[in-house]
Amino acid sequence: MDINGRTKVYGIIGNPVTHSLSPLMHNRAFAACKENRVYIPLPTADLHAAVEGLKAMHIDGASVTIPFKQQVIDLLDEVDPVAARIGAVNTVLVKRERNEARLFGTNTDWLGSNRAMLDHIELHGSRAVILGAGG
Repeated sequence: MDINGRTKVYGIIGNPVTHSLSPLMHNRAFAACKENRVYIPLPTADLHAAVEGLKAMHIDGASVTIPFKQQVIDLLDEVDPVAARIGAVNTVLVKRERNEARLFGTNTDWLGSNRAMLDHIELHGSRAVILGAGG
């Protein structure tokens, strides 16, 4: 993979993130699709600085993981209604118009869990279904 001035840059924000397989998975997918994109770990203890860094460093988007999925909402310009209802964002897109960068947050976690639950779990007659531990 050649990284150049046209390479789209994405990352994963969290603390810790060094254990994450997301960079490996995304970079292999980008290479297989011959996309000029790269996905890097963005470890931080300072969420505000990391979010501002997305704009300043011209990063195109980021996954958000523990412990920041709930906190990041207050730092975004816009949050989709489903993510707002869930109370957590795991994906931040950086939208650029002219010289302004705006941050849009969404949540993709629920899509996978919802589909898996609907396809593989019989809910009729169940008393409760508990998914996750928050965030």
